[in-house]
Amino acid sequence: MNTPIFLRFLALSLLLAPAVAGPSGLDTGPELTVDEQVHDFGSTWEGTLLVHTFLLTSSGTEDLVIDKIHSSCGCTIGNVWRLGTDGTREVYEEGAPLAPGTKLELVAEVDTSFRKGHLNKPLTVYCNDPRGKIEIMLKAKVKRLLALARDELRMGRFAVRKGRSRSMELKSNDNQPIKLSLIDHDLPEGLTAELEAVEPDADGRAQLWSFTATVAPYHEDGVFTYAVGIRTDRENPLAELEEDRYLTQYLKITGTVVGLISITPVFCSFGILDDDQVTSRGVRVSSNDPDLGLQPPTVQVLEPETDEPYALADYFHVTVTPVPNVAGGAYDIEVANSELPSDLTGAFRARLRLSFSEEEIPDQDVSFTGFHRVSSGTR
Repeated sequence: MNTPIFLRFLALSLLLAPAVAGPSGLDTGPELTVDEQVHDFGSTWEGTLLVHTFLLTSSGTEDLVIDKIHSSCGCTIGNVWRLGTDGTREVYEEGAPLAPGTKLELVAEVDTSFRKGHLNKPLTVYCNDPRGKIEIMLKAKVKRLLALARDELRMGRFAVRKGRSRSMELKSNDNQPIKLSLIDHDLPEGLTAELEAVEPDADGRAQLWSFTATVAPYHEDGVFTYAVGIRTDRENPLAELEEDRYLTQYLKITGTVVGLISITPVFCSFGILDDDQVTSRGVRVSSNDPDLGLQPPTVQVLEPETDEPYALADYFHVTVTPVPNVAGGAYDIEVANSELPSDLTGAFRARLRLSFSEEEIPDQDVSFTGFHRVSSGTR
């Protein structure tokens, strides 16, 4: 009987096929397996440090090499341990080969401070597995023990010599009395924070608390953001260290301290001036303190790099005009050019020096530039 042609080809291919290996009969090459692709911590309170250990295995038929382990923002990778067959552990160095059957422990941490709601934090393991990279995930639902009207206490914008205090209410989300305390912080000099219980019980617990931040006068000007930790008396079931025993929630204090005055703009350009062109530019000086009573500044026209009078000061005229109905005072300062000399061609540059009678306000400089273009017929 004649054997069908397709059976002949099948038999030939089986004879010529390379030998395969491995417990499953397949030569898989390097391969990485993880004990769980997603670890869900479930519900947890904000401020809890979540820690989980993944078990990684070199499960292929060739050495596995892990080049890098990358974590997303808010997730920290601790040590990666190589487990010995005798129960010993040693730190795994990325790039070192892992023989088939070798196991690793990957310790990952998630800090839930300043977080709420559903949390998804991926970790990516880059290796010589044919897939190139393997992604694993940490998940949690973060609840807040304290109900806050906002995530931050906004101090707003205020003048440097004023200072400011702001308060906000804190409530327990479980409707039970709670005891709060501030964690020691290296807050800058001039900034203080206080907690006060509203109608506390005999143990100092209350359902409602008041948090107050105070910025003293003459705090360093600029935008500021500081974090303050509020420790509760609720124990953290996941805490491994004594310092993490109690749940802690963090609150930001933000604001902007401005100088006594503002000047806008801080630079002026006359642009291109032709032979007999006359124009003007101006700036406004405004008080940031409604109680300042700003007096009109004196103005000098100076060289750009020294405090010497500008060589062409006679061609630039300054007027100072009060701006009505501005609390604390404001002035418009206008500088106008007269017809510039014909032998001045090209760029020019100078400064307006503004001096104030208020001792708290240092001298301020406003630069101005321009370009004088002289037609060939006037040279």
